[in-house]
Amino acid sequence: MFLGREARKLKEAFDHLPIEEADVVVTGKRDPFYRNILVHTHAEDAFWTSRDHTVSLSQVNAAVHLMGVDMIFIFARFSIHIPP
Repeated sequence: MFLGREARKLKEAFDHLPIEEADVVVTGKRDPFYRNILVHTHAEDAFWTSRDHTVSLSQVNAAVHLMGVDMIFIFARFSIHIPP
């Protein structure tokens, strides 16, 4: 679980509207990747269809472990720079 400053920053971002500005709330700057995701709102958009690997999944022979959202946020703590 996040503690202290990180938790406050993420709560601010989750509560912030418009959602397009949540990246600035957390990191203090615009994130082009985050903003690009938000403009592609339809699953049929080429942005998403080019990233759909569903048909290839049956060919994967690697062990897979699916993580819940809690674990993703724990890892995000170490990968997102949140300025003081």
